Amino acid sequence: MAQFGSWVPVELGITDNDGVAQRRDVASRALCAPAIPTLSWYDRMVILASQSPRRAELLGRLVQEFQCEPAHVDESIISGETPSVYVSRLSQAKASVVAARYPDAVVIGADTAVVLRGQIFNKPESTSDARAMLHTLRGESHQVLTGLTLLSPAFCHSEVVSTNVCFAAVS
Repeated sequence: MAQFGSWVPVELGITDNDGVAQRRDVASRALCAPAIPTLSWYDRMVILASQSPRRAELLGRLVQEFQCEPAHVDESIISGETPSVYVSRLSQAKASVVAARYPDAVVIGADTAVVLRGQIFNKPESTSDARAMLHTLRGESHQVLTGLTLLSPAFCHSEVVSTNVCFAAVS
């Protein structure tokens, strides 16, 4: 296994806006993290700009010591904004807001959107909203886009990953 700090190539499946699958090799330190008892990116505090329990669970698999700080940014869609630009903008905004409070930290911002035929679905606000969303998506192929931004005093990196999801026609 590689030592932390060495670059490990990772193959990611990325789908562009036309639905064409592409392969991209990405350098990542994340795969080396589980072997390290305490990882705090070059002795910097790691902060997840989110209050998502699922994101905290996933980050906890890579980084033992981190804290969660919600960013509270306006998540309105800007007229004419594509879904990939939308999730990228929000992940960057969330990371930037939290990084302003913790200028020496490594901040991770993320945003995810469900997209069907170019339409962004907002997070359901209630059980009935969730049921309506699932009803609309049943029997359909849609995309889940996630924008991810890593921000520190030394670097800023953003990515958007798209996953195609096919729901069965359920009742």
